[in-house]
Amino acid sequence: MKNTLKFIFICLLACTVSGCNNVYIKSENANVNDKVYYGALKGRDSIHSDIVVFQKNSDLYCDGVFYLRSGTKSALKDNFNNSKMILGCNDGTLMNITWQFIKGSLKEGTGEGVDQYNNVYKFKTITKKEYEVIAENQKITFPNGKYSSNLKY
Repeated sequence: MKNTLKFIFICLLACTVSGCNNVYIKSENANVNDKVYYGALKGRDSIHSDIVVFQKNSDLYCDGVFYLRSGTKSALKDNFNNSKMILGCNDGTLMNITWQFIKGSLKEGTGEGVDQYNNVYKFKTITKKEYEVIAENQKITFPNGKYSSNLKY
């Protein structure tokens, strides 16, 4: 039974993170002049996702990578602690966000982090319908190729 649950979980994890559906996010109240950021994650494999975030009513956009780090206990019983979201923006801002999924779900969670100027950013997952209201028909396209991203390693 335990192996069956692990197998089901791994299948769901692979489907969730590998692009079966985008996971949509938006910023919560932050000290960055209350600017709203919104975007989506699209799974690349079972651990990494590409991410694109836009600032509402602005030409600013950020893209980067999201990667899962499992907790110390069984992934079925524990949250995914300290997963990371690293974003580079077209204005030179670099965001480093620590992400916490809500226990038992890879589609709901919150993240908090800072940029190189110590501005605080807070994000949370939202539904596709919520995203569509915020985005006002903003189409998400993910960078393709290592030189097309704002995130430079």
